[in-house]
Amino acid sequence: MMIENDEDLHEASDKLIKAGLKEIYVTMGKNGCYYTNGSVRLKKGLKTHDKIINASGAGDCFFAAMICGYIKGLNIEDTLKYALVSAHTALYSDKTINEDLSEDLLKRMIKENENEFE
Repeated sequence: MMIENDEDLHEASDKLIKAGLKEIYVTMGKNGCYYTNGSVRLKKGLKTHDKIINASGAGDCFFAAMICGYIKGLNIEDTLKYALVSAHTALYSDKTINEDLSEDLLKRMIKENENEFE
């Protein structure tokens, strides 16, 4: 189905949950991301600063960090913050994977951008 607004997003995710999925993560480019497990719905974004250098690899960074946050046992909000700042490391690097990417960098970025999460 076409997703044109939040209502469509909720409807589509409800159908997927009813079909058996336990959790759904949707990346929405500059509009952040969406999560649901059927009872919790959360949209989270991080304001984009300055110029994006390269979008290649941002989605991969998001999902790798999301999986890492999940494995580490972070709550969903912290997992999404972790994933969003990871994606941003790709946006501001001329490489597909930012060579400076590390857990320390992600933790520092979360702390430095705490007021930038939407």
